Amino acid sequence: MRKITVLYLFVILAVWGHLNAQTDKDFAGCTANIRELLKDPAFAEDFQKFNEYVQRLASNAEEKSLDKRIIPVVFHIIHQGSPVGQNENLSVAQINQVVQTINKVFSKQANNIGTLPQRFDTIAVDSKIEFRLARKDPLGNCTDGIRRVYAPTKTADVYGDVNFKRYSYWDRSKYLNIWIVNNIESPYEASGQGVILGYCLFPGGAPALEDGCTVAAGAALTQAVVAHEIGHHLNLIHMWGDDECGDDQVDDTPIHKGVNFGWANPCGNAIKEATCYDTSWVLAGGDSAIYNFKKRMRFDVGENYQNIMDYVSNYNCPNMFTRGQVQRMRAALDYYQYRRNLWQDQNLLATGVADGLPTCGPAPEAEFWAQKRFVCVGESVSFMDGSFNGTPTSWQWEFPGGTPSSSTQQNPTGITYSAPGVYEVKLTVSNSQGADVRTKQGVVIVGSPGTKVRSFGYSEGFEYGEDFEQGRWSAFTDPADALARWEHTCATSYSGFCALRMRNFFQNNRGQKAYLVSPSYDLNAIQLNTSEQLRLRFRFAYALNQSLPSGANANFMDALRISYSKNCGSSWTPLRTITKGDLVTAGIYPQFYIPEEKVEWYQVDILIPNAAKGPDVRFMFEFTAGLSIGNNLYLDDIEIVGSQQIAAPAFETPDMAVHIQPNPAESFADLVLETIHPVSRLQLELMDLSGRLVAVLQREALAPGTHTLRIEKNPGIPSGLYIVRLNADGQRSVHKLVFK
Repeated sequence: MRKITVLYLFVILAVWGHLNAQTDKDFAGCTANIRELLKDPAFAEDFQKFNEYVQRLASNAEEKSLDKRIIPVVFHIIHQGSPVGQNENLSVAQINQVVQTINKVFSKQANNIGTLPQRFDTIAVDSKIEFRLARKDPLGNCTDGIRRVYAPTKTADVYGDVNFKRYSYWDRSKYLNIWIVNNIESPYEASGQGVILGYCLFPGGAPALEDGCTVAAGAALTQAVVAHEIGHHLNLIHMWGDDECGDDQVDDTPIHKGVNFGWANPCGNAIKEATCYDTSWVLAGGDSAIYNFKKRMRFDVGENYQNIMDYVSNYNCPNMFTRGQVQRMRAALDYYQYRRNLWQDQNLLATGVADGLPTCGPAPEAEFWAQKRFVCVGESVSFMDGSFNGTPTSWQWEFPGGTPSSSTQQNPTGITYSAPGVYEVKLTVSNSQGADVRTKQGVVIVGSPGTKVRSFGYSEGFEYGEDFEQGRWSAFTDPADALARWEHTCATSYSGFCALRMRNFFQNNRGQKAYLVSPSYDLNAIQLNTSEQLRLRFRFAYALNQSLPSGANANFMDALRISYSKNCGSSWTPLRTITKGDLVTAGIYPQFYIPEEKVEWYQVDILIPNAAKGPDVRFMFEFTAGLSIGNNLYLDDIEIVGSQQIAAPAFETPDMAVHIQPNPAESFADLVLETIHPVSRLQLELMDLSGRLVAVLQREALAPGTHTLRIEKNPGIPSGLYIVRLNADGQRSVHKLVFK
């Protein structure tokens, strides 16, 4: 069996910051350069066979009529919750405008087609290819050909098919898939150099589940961008052949030196003289004279910047395809089986776009989201209906665990939850044509009630998983069905035995987010000396699974952002973002990363500004996945303390808290125990770093309340770092103590 290499063949339409500085760019895993694609033997073989097929068709071109071919189209709008008609969430009228525009371009009826110079007007033709919005979905249900998916992390920076297409895709042999997204920024370009307007896959080697065109919403309404990408979908190459004075494999297109961003008259009928010259036609004779005359004309006629397959500075200007380009596109609709099936009569009937079919009224499809996902007990949540296809006339919401538990409003408000947890929501929408039901998991995350009040600060070493597993620390992801999220692990730690892990070893797609939200803290309760400032400290460990690829933009690496909220997550204020080289503590680790040495853990020390202080403050650790070169991330020893303290309580449960003060200490330190239940036996052991037992203190029959055990620095205890081990009725904890 011959091995076939599957390439991710992306063809990029970009507007660069310096319009006259466009150069060929190579991208890891995908490329815009046909010359680079041809280095793959499987693609090169297919490309050569297709070109030979086109040449055979061209020899019989005069005998072959241009029958009209209709292509069913579906638009998948990946949006972030914008109202319909705003940002990337294009309206039905706007999508209809896109379809109307590309049909005008493909039929030589573009709005500015009258500005073509005669030399190009004579080679511009009607392709007899028409695009129609699908009227039947893959299951035979009525549709308007437009799907809307709420996926806020999947509509931004979507270069490289970062898993957004799995949220909405229809069979490529029946529909032309077009995805509308917020923006497409390449991680393999320096930030600010350019904005990618769209990309599409060549038919040869295109993975089935990714085949189609992706277009940034801001460019979709221009005259040329969507048509340009469809050109690539039908095997057209850029005018300059992705090389200086290159060959686009079309005989009647003028030779271009390169892109025409810098041309001063992008919309006019002025002639741009050719910048590539070839004199081989002068020496030609005999049977090759006619061919070389054509070759001469391709060089001498000037550059056809009005062509859809050029790059210009105004994408409302290109307006034409040549006869040869049309032959090549129609050949692609014959040569590739999954392109050929698109325009067959049986498929036009199945997709509802054949002439003469009756009007098909679609039933609505349910889509919705919460206006905010994290709330506190008793705080209200509002929900937004984003249903599409047919217009709903009724809505039935179900909120298990919520109050009220149901609603018939289109956009319900005031839904509250009385207990912490993760909640699903169900929506049923209907109209006269039918109904649809959708249930989403993890729509609302309700944080734990109550605020921790400690005069000496707060800490969390995750030694016991209850706080994390029972929801006092809330962990969730976006999208909600992402595999990787914050998890409790005792496979490693900086101190003690356990920590938290962001599982990131080839389990996250770029743009995915995982959130970790702390319990509520009363920062006003922490007692500080006049010279002290409040600090947030924590340890983290992180490795890469491979080095940053050559040419990759480090701004697209994994990132950890720390924020705070004083209004229970209604808004978050960033404190610090750690990314790029600052996040890497352990270099490159190609296997599943687990830190083994303390040197792999870095400490972060963040000043908590006065604006962040208050009686009800939560902190969020937000992980954003970048390029797939990252490995696991670990967190441990989170503490909120005064700047002169080395540690807050290293042990805390809902029933008990332990603190050592002062720390560092001069002649003594007090271990303060706060408990709401009796303790029958308490034992404290003081050890030096060699493990030698220095002192033992015991107490029995402790009543609920606050208790103090004084640790004296007697003559046998030199200055330095010590370990304090505490056992309270079997609840064990480990602490650090420094004697000056």
